This record gives sequence, structure tokens and C-alpha cells, in this order.
Amino acid sequence: IGLMPLVRAFLEEDMPRLDMEPAITHFTGKRSQMTFVELLAEFAHTYGQMADFVAPLSEEQLARKAHVPMFKETPIGEYPTLALFVQAMADFHIGDHINHMKEILEDLKPGPGR
Repeated sequence: IGLMPLVRAFLEEDMPRLDMEPAITHFTGKRSQMTFVELLAEFAHTYGQMADFVAPLSEEQLARKAHVPMFKETPIGEYPTLALFVQAMADFHIGDHINHMKEILEDLKPGPGR
């Protein structure tokens, strides 16, 4: 569960196949009971962990590739490098989280009919 096993697979296997499914969420029962602040802290921890893991890697390690069929029809491509994968998670996946948080905050606003 989470991104770290995917990131580690780039280094632990030769051309790992990463079968990601965009409709699968990790919004568990535990997370549904968390406060917004707790969710943000978990989010920061998860992505901080990924950043700390890749920061000391060599160019050779960052150039390792994986097979990610879900990315086939995207600009990222079906065989991204670890560097491109991490960049995609930062550019797109984190953006999805931010948009979801905005939706939650909007739903929490008091207003007519709410």
C-alpha cells in the first residue's frame, strides 16, 4: 500500500511491472475518522519519505526503468525512469490529492441548503 513499494521496486528489480489502478484508493476506515490536520500530516509524511528516499540516489539509479501499463497513453510513457515516475507523482498524483482536499473543504463550508 502506498507509493514507497513502487519506488523501491525500481531499485530492487530489473524492469519491474507496476500495475497501478487509478480507481483504487487507500481511504480506509481509519482515515475516514481522521481530522483534516491528521490527513495532511500523513500526506506530508508519505511524500517526505519518498523525497528522502530518492534524494541521495545516483543518476544511474534514477535512470532505472519500470513497466507501468497505466501510463501507456500518457506523456510519461509506459516505461518511465524512476526520476520521471517520482516527478509524475509530484506533478499529478499530489495535484489529485490537493484537488480532493479542496472538494472536502468546499463540502464543509456552511451555506444555504447544507
